[in-house]
Amino acid sequence: MLIVPAPVPGTDINKTHRHNEKEKHMTLSQRPKLQVFLDLDGVFADFDARVKHLTGKHPSELDRNRLWRMVNSDKRFFAELELIEGCMVLWEATRDLEPIFLTGAPSSRIFQEQKREWVARIFGPEFTVHVVPKKLKQEFSGPHKVLIDDTPENIERWIEHGGYGILHTGDHASTVKALQELLDLYVHEK
Repeated sequence: MLIVPAPVPGTDINKTHRHNEKEKHMTLSQRPKLQVFLDLDGVFADFDARVKHLTGKHPSELDRNRLWRMVNSDKRFFAELELIEGCMVLWEATRDLEPIFLTGAPSSRIFQEQKREWVARIFGPEFTVHVVPKKLKQEFSGPHKVLIDDTPENIERWIEHGGYGILHTGDHASTVKALQELLDLYVHEK
């Protein structure tokens, strides 16, 4: 298992990697392809900016109940989120890996549909989108699966269930670097 924090200056990815003994001896052609899962809010979609636009306050300044009442009252909230500046660097690095979007949302079917609509509009309808309660993201984890997410708890649970995690801390270039280091490690292990 591996957790790759991004960015942490001076982090040596090799020190935190634990080899799976069986896979250690596989050739590249025998090894399963890594499947990349991408979070939306906080990685690509700017939830915080939309809340601030509607309320004048950052989400952290709002009572949780007030925040979700405001989100629920905006019938197009998730469909109209802006892209986070710089996020297309990460998209360019992951697009050819056939990523799956794995995003949390309130149980509202409308919000789930809006998130799928958002991905189709921004990235294309050919990409898979799973919208699940945040606490269930780890159900998609396992060997050969990577999650890029901005919530430390999601990354921790993902790793506990056997996957690789990259914690996105706001710097897309650092997240891309961490992903590239993971891919290089995965490809070059013998």
